Amino acid sequence: MLRALIGLGLVGVLIAACTFAPTSLPTSIPSPALERSVSPNAPVPPTPTLPTRPLDLATKPFPAPSGGQGPYFHQVYSATSKDGLIWTHDNQMLIDHASVPAVIVTPDNKIRIYYVDASQTPETTNCAESSDGGKSFKVLNCTIANRAGEKAVDPSIVRLPDGRYRLYYYASAANPGAPGAHSIYSAISNDGIQFTNEQKVFERDGLVDPDVFWTGTEWLMYVFSSNENRTIIARSRDGLSFEYVGLLHLQNWGTVAPIKLDDGRFRLYAFSQSGERSVASFVSTDARQWTQEPGTRLIARQGESITDPFVVRLNDGTWKMFFKIERRDTPRSAPQPPGTPGAPRGSPPPPLTPGARPTFTPGERACLPEKKSIGIADPNGPAFHQVLIAKSSDGLIWQSDNRVIIDQASVPEGVRLSDGRWMIYAVDGTLSGLGLVYAESKDNGKTWTCGKINVPGADPDVVILPDGKLRLYFVEFPFGPNPPPPGSAQSNQPNRVKSAISSDGKNFTIEDGARLEGIQYTDPDVIRVGNDWLMYISTGAIAWAAQSSDGLNFKSIGKVNETGAVSGSFVFPNGTIRHYFCGRAGIMSATSDGKTAWKEESGARLALNPAWKIVCDPSILSDGKGGYWMVYKIQPK
Repeated sequence: MLRALIGLGLVGVLIAACTFAPTSLPTSIPSPALERSVSPNAPVPPTPTLPTRPLDLATKPFPAPSGGQGPYFHQVYSATSKDGLIWTHDNQMLIDHASVPAVIVTPDNKIRIYYVDASQTPETTNCAESSDGGKSFKVLNCTIANRAGEKAVDPSIVRLPDGRYRLYYYASAANPGAPGAHSIYSAISNDGIQFTNEQKVFERDGLVDPDVFWTGTEWLMYVFSSNENRTIIARSRDGLSFEYVGLLHLQNWGTVAPIKLDDGRFRLYAFSQSGERSVASFVSTDARQWTQEPGTRLIARQGESITDPFVVRLNDGTWKMFFKIERRDTPRSAPQPPGTPGAPRGSPPPPLTPGARPTFTPGERACLPEKKSIGIADPNGPAFHQVLIAKSSDGLIWQSDNRVIIDQASVPEGVRLSDGRWMIYAVDGTLSGLGLVYAESKDNGKTWTCGKINVPGADPDVVILPDGKLRLYFVEFPFGPNPPPPGSAQSNQPNRVKSAISSDGKNFTIEDGARLEGIQYTDPDVIRVGNDWLMYISTGAIAWAAQSSDGLNFKSIGKVNETGAVSGSFVFPNGTIRHYFCGRAGIMSATSDGKTAWKEESGARLALNPAWKIVCDPSILSDGKGGYWMVYKIQPK
């Protein structure tokens, strides 16, 4: 996609640069009833039966281009949301050797993607369709009769009020980055598969990536100008002849066609052209002047870029985002057949930096063990849990790239040290020895090294003391790692919250005595508010508060929450105390003055993914740059 890669000067990159895709907003004739992306009731002629081909094109005898860049090395992925704001990466490759996706929902609720198909030569527009909500796609072999140019790339698709489909495309020469005038054409179709070229609709030097949509009063085209290095706006009354309006004011953001909201506003999803690592959203009443919404919608997975985030809504209210990724950690110099070790067939990239496998000293353990060893034989225990990280700019809207930091670990606690290191402590679920495992990063979370610490407990929580040392609170169970039978003498013995001190984050000295004791007490969560130390402790789904003046001797205050517990609390710069805790819908949040009942906030901060059994144990910390990290655990199904 050129709007992302402008300036690299590579022909293959310039081809890839086409990444604007239009929404499935209707019309060639103004029609207020059709202002949303698709009209499910509009008549559409039956689709003829056509031969199809598989989406896994790795074995096709088409030689991989040299250089490792361009649409051949792109893939289309998706994300899902319930509200259009909090998104979860689906972690499933949908189409290989594909770029610049534009999406429409058909009247029968099928999802159709139009994209640059680089599995053929020359690369040109193709389309694929899903009838299972976007889980899998079948290629439809789209064609454009009498197409203009050697290639028809950067597709944009809309559905007209009469049921026909109009496709806009950049009519490219052999070199899509050639200087001079670039022309945008339209093609028309009854079925959205077999198109016939219509006419040139807009022309200007250096145009790529058109996105066309209906506002309710006129057609607008967002199209990137490589000459001006900006997205420009053009308008039309009939969708066939566009005139230049001016520059879109969103500089350094790569745009696609917006989606119309139920309240009449538009929402635009755009990717950051600075690094191509994140997707944000903007709202507008006129589709020209945009205001950015707080938070980040989606963050690229480790080692990948993310661009061209095209969003549609399904009939059941689900939001789907389809986007292009390009791997930057492991260049794909040639096709890889299915089953080849390391072949990118929908699985996430390696969480650790590529290269030689790290070695571990006798006191350490791997972050991601090659072979699982079960420390505690509980099918819902730490041996089956994973530790991940989510990020947020405001503490309310969180986004995770679903990268596993520590496998077979649970109840994580994160802390950022003054020397720039990041540490995560968690309960170790492997046979490397019961107790706590640590993960350490010296490059802001890009790579992690794991090991064991000398604390024989569970449920870690860390506070940085005024002298820079760490105090780690943990739970000591009277019965060891295996819970006793209910009603036994051991089951009535109190758990003890203890603490240990460290100067380096790895070697701890256990402090004398217990900080707090109680039957079934688990998961201590300690914060400092002024001169007070506050500890939140859990008994099942109930959270309790305790108070201390020195961080060593705590006295119970009382019950503070009954809708969820196992919390991670954080004091924000404005003084807000927010408690993140495990609830039925996922990780929830509440606010309080620290000592009284929590006031739950609406919505989930991190919703329970259908692919997970649980998501729990949040730990919140500042990233030092005005944003926040949440370390948490999941158990995959």
